[in-house]
Amino acid sequence: MNVTCLSLFAARIVILGFTTVQVPAAPNDRVVSYSSVTLEGTLSDKANTPFKLSVTCGPTVESVRGKASRREYLGVEEQPHCVLSRLSLELGRHAILLPAEVTEDLANIIIPAGVSVTTRGDAVIVHVRGGDGENAYEARLFVEQSRVTAREVEDMDERGEVRVRRRTVPG
Repeated sequence: MNVTCLSLFAARIVILGFTTVQVPAAPNDRVVSYSSVTLEGTLSDKANTPFKLSVTCGPTVESVRGKASRREYLGVEEQPHCVLSRLSLELGRHAILLPAEVTEDLANIIIPAGVSVTTRGDAVIVHVRGGDGENAYEARLFVEQSRVTAREVEDMDERGEVRVRRRTVPG
């Protein structure tokens, strides 16, 4: 095969691969709704620390009664369709306490795609994304030395501009 034939062959592979991605879903496929996710893996740290993160989102008495407001929960205008009911993190063999003050206002969590774990220096960061459109947010819980040390919330202000609010968590 000469170079021209190889180029044409490679182009066909790319085109075939692209058309395969474009195949529409079967007519009977339906979107599903997730209520929980558990992620297990290994951190990118020197010790290759194993982790396990579990997130469950469910209705609450407030959301059922319609008492929730934007002031009470992130990601909602009126009432959430789900609020965080469980968030647990294990690093190595140690359970990490995630205080209610950094988790109790998380609502309309995007499960499973809105939940992840990353590292930055010595910190482990739990990412939780929720809401949509102008109500979208990302909460980041910073875990250092086996405890939550800070929380950042990235969302939009009243003018529609992105803002990041950081709060330290007393130890």
